[in-house]
Amino acid sequence: MKALDALLVEPYLSGSHRAWAEGWAATSGHRAVVVGHAGTAWRWRMTGAAVTMAGLLEDHARRRGLPDALVVSDMIDLAGLRGLLGPRWAPVPAVLYLHEDQLTQPVGPNGHGGDRRLAWVNWTSALAADEVWVNSAWHLGRFTDALGPFLASAPDHRHDHLLGSVAARCRVVPVGADLRQLLAVDRSTPATSGPGGPLVLWNHRWDHDKGVDRFLVSARSLAAEGVPFRLALLGEDRHHDPGRWGPDLAPLADRVEVRGRLDRTDYEAVLALADVVVAAARQENFGLSVVEAVAAGCVPVVPDTCSYPEVVPDPAARYPQGRLTTALRAALDDLPSRRAALGPVRSHVAGYDWGRVAPVADALLADVVARGRRDPTLGT
Repeated sequence: MKALDALLVEPYLSGSHRAWAEGWAATSGHRAVVVGHAGTAWRWRMTGAAVTMAGLLEDHARRRGLPDALVVSDMIDLAGLRGLLGPRWAPVPAVLYLHEDQLTQPVGPNGHGGDRRLAWVNWTSALAADEVWVNSAWHLGRFTDALGPFLASAPDHRHDHLLGSVAARCRVVPVGADLRQLLAVDRSTPATSGPGGPLVLWNHRWDHDKGVDRFLVSARSLAAEGVPFRLALLGEDRHHDPGRWGPDLAPLADRVEVRGRLDRTDYEAVLALADVVVAAARQENFGLSVVEAVAAGCVPVVPDTCSYPEVVPDPAARYPQGRLTTALRAALDDLPSRRAALGPVRSHVAGYDWGRVAPVADALLADVVARGRRDPTLGT
């Protein structure tokens, strides 16, 4: 396979978006370069980044020539970007990568989520893309199912005739992860709880869509029962308010061993010590944090919905809606046997290491380039 010059355009270099762009660039067999902005003000990125990114891409092209392909995240208006770049860039194919989409984003308690204006950006970006890559089959199904009702809300001149074309250009391409050090963690000896009980890990964003409120309710319930466990509360709190969860955490204060966002080395060290990883998301399109924790040997307790059946194929590790407390209690009570049965799931998540994902993504991108830029007209 001939090495390509590819630009990975990510206006939101934070969290899983940054891990995706920088991880693929570092492991790709292509000459992949990340062009991005800081991971802040995501709504502004979706509406305004096409202007500034067009300037950065033009600068890059003046120095190094046009790339063979663009791969852009859902945090940019691809249709606007193509228009701003102009006819010189017209032959360059573009892949849209959907980490999430605004058609299916759940509405939080503050009323945010599912922004229809930004959903139109997702739709026109998909129209402008030569292929649309989606991070899980669950996400792909949700996205394509939502498009029909979404387009039906238009007052006239609806775009229904374009649905089939977009759906035909969609494919599942999972996010990769750097799992080498985590998979090397030796969990062959029987699990032994430290003082205070097993270490329960939360390593997701502290937001409504990740279900942090659900997790804290269950943790408080088990603490009130006297169930022994300790807590590692990691992940990013984008609200930057240390006291926001104060009342919810007060009954758990003596169980918290570590809290906050850690650098990569310290983060992996905590994962290597944790016994159980918990997820409670209302929406999860891939589940990178669970993949990382399971790779390190943590026993998963995750919902039986969203993308979790794809990344955690063991039904015994998943719980139905509203049964988190029961599932976590059971895992803590039966930790040695849960750990003993973890091998197949751990082997499964090893498939998400960049060493396996990057060659697949590289080959798919080469196929897009070989086919060339599709006809950009929007006729029937």
